[in-house]
Amino acid sequence: MKLHHNNYLYAIKKLKKNNINATFIGVEGETHNGVARSPQFYNAINEILKASKK
Repeated sequence: MKLHHNNYLYAIKKLKKNNINATFIGVEGETHNGVARSPQFYNAINEILKASKK
């Protein structure tokens, strides 16, 4: 089941309201589990790790 684009925007807005700097990154052609093996996923994890070291 795909979520509508507005649902992502709503979720991001809600996270930001709670001081969580959220960004949506689409991973075209991947399943729910496949996203966790994508370069976009690993790039996001690396960004989190870099930010936590500051």
